[in-house]
Amino acid sequence: RSQRAVYDHGTRLFRRLMQTHQVGKWTKDEEAALRHAVAEHGESNWKAVSEVVGREGQACRSHWFKSIGGKKNAASARAWTEDETRRLKRLVEKFLAEREVAEPRERAERKQRDDIGWTEIAKKHGTRNAHQCLRKWYDYLCPSMVTKGEWGHGEDRVLLEALHLDYRGQLEWQGNWDDL
Repeated sequence: RSQRAVYDHGTRLFRRLMQTHQVGKWTKDEEAALRHAVAEHGESNWKAVSEVVGREGQACRSHWFKSIGGKKNAASARAWTEDETRRLKRLVEKFLAEREVAEPRERAERKQRDDIGWTEIAKKHGTRNAHQCLRKWYDYLCPSMVTKGEWGHGEDRVLLEALHLDYRGQLEWQGNWDDL
């Protein structure tokens, strides 16, 4: 985990113990206070919003965008159109093709989810954010090997045994995943 993730988790635990911020289900009064605070402070000053509402800034931001409906939530509230899906597919395929030309796979070290530039793709897409594009791609447009029947239950054990035997004591990105 990153240092930031550990710090944020520790901060949340400390505040829960000290009971400086409310946790649990949002009340109607808290939602009204959140609407008022966001109208006053905007969708980027979550520290100021949290002081008005009495909840963590991260909790305020999350509830605003996921439940109440900030600007960024407008697209996620509606289903993907066929045009949006086609554009996403075309953008990802173009990105992968350009990357393959610039950086052949046998030399590339992939560290996470194919290293697709979701932020760049979302900017070019225009109507969806990076997370929405990632979820749409991996959940619907590029099904997993398990879904396609290319990966069975016993193959997990084979992979884990190969990792244990060949890469004992190494960090996950130090191994050559293409050889496995």
